[in-house]
This record gives sequence, C-alpha cells and structure tokens, in this order.
Amino acid sequence: MTPLNPAVNAHVAALKAARTDRPTFEAACAAIEADATLTAADVRAIANTYGAGGTAAKSRKAALEKIKRRFVEVVRAAKNARSAADTRLW
Repeated sequence: MTPLNPAVNAHVAALKAARTDRPTFEAACAAIEADATLTAADVRAIANTYGAGGTAAKSRKAALEKIKRRFVEVVRAAKNARSAADTRLW
C-alpha cells in the first residue's frame, strides 16, 4: 500500500537511504519532527512503511520512537551480518 501523501513517501525514502549511517538517519528524523504539515496519521504511516511494525502507535511521539527503534534494529542486523560473514567455520 503506497501512502497518498507524497511527503510520507519522501520521508520514508530518506529513512531507507540512511541505512546504517546515524548522522543521515538523525537528519531524516529531524526533518520528520520539523515537518508541521505531517499529521499523526502520516507519521504512523511513515513508521509502518519504514518497517517499524508491531502494534500501531497511538501518537506522533510514539511513532517517532518506533522509527528510532527500527533504526537500532537495522544497525544491529547489519552488525550481526558482518560478524557472521567474518566467522570461520572449521
């Protein structure tokens, strides 16, 4: 499902482009927080599209927290993947 608001798509693209780069991610989060045109539903849509699934956030603040937790999960998964690739199996 593609959100109708183009700003939602732009913010999701910025979050996904950040990958594991914290300064880029924090800039994308700051842009979401500063965007007064986004409603709480828009921020929830950004969180869900970014991959922060689970229970639906009840507020804009809760959705932003879910986005930040998802970033930590992405960084952790990338670190674990690098660690697994470096492991020798013999």
